[in-house]
Amino acid sequence: MLSICIPHYNHINPKLFIELRKQCLELSIVFEILIIDDESTVENKSYLDRINSDQFNVLFLKKNIGRSKIRNLLANKAKYDWLLFLDGDSTIINPNFIKCYLNN
Repeated sequence: MLSICIPHYNHINPKLFIELRKQCLELSIVFEILIIDDESTVENKSYLDRINSDQFNVLFLKKNIGRSKIRNLLANKAKYDWLLFLDGDSTIINPNFIKCYLNN
C-alpha cells in the first residue's frame, strides 16, 4: 500500500498525475495520490479540480505554509505506511518508475 505525496505550487503538470495513476493501476497495487496545493494562483491550480477518481486526494490550502511544513502535512494525511514524495514539477520518464521504486 503506497501513498504518493506531492506538494503542489504554481505549476501545471497533469501528465505527472496521469502517469503515476496509470503505472499504479497496471501493477494492481493499493495506492493513493495525495496532492496538497500550497496556495497557488487560481490559474495554476484550477486544473486540479478536474482530477477526479478514487485514487486522488487533492487538498487546497488557504495559506502558503512552505516546503517543509507541506511535506510534514502530506506525511500526516497519508493513508498508507509506504510514502513516496515527488515534487509537483516532476516528470516521469521511466515507464516502470513505480515498479522500480517498489522493488528497491
